Amino acid sequence: MIGGSNAVLFLQAGASKDDYLNIFFNSDDYFEGAVIRVYKDYLLRAPESTEMSAATLKYKNSLDFESIQKDVLASDEFVGFK
Repeated sequence: MIGGSNAVLFLQAGASKDDYLNIFFNSDDYFEGAVIRVYKDYLLRAPESTEMSAATLKYKNSLDFESIQKDVLASDEFVGFK
């Protein structure tokens, strides 16, 4: 796909570098991976399923990565109250 040939990524067809970038950065897997990284970086654990679904949905709808970071950094667990 990057070289201009047709290919499939995450079950979506594309034929250019722009298609590749659009498919990759708009996939659920991308948003989930970003959420997992925030939790592992700051809380040293993977998110629980409810945390994962809520944060992934929020990030996908808002496209505001910093808000996900702020939510984790403002949590009682990060601050040490939990």
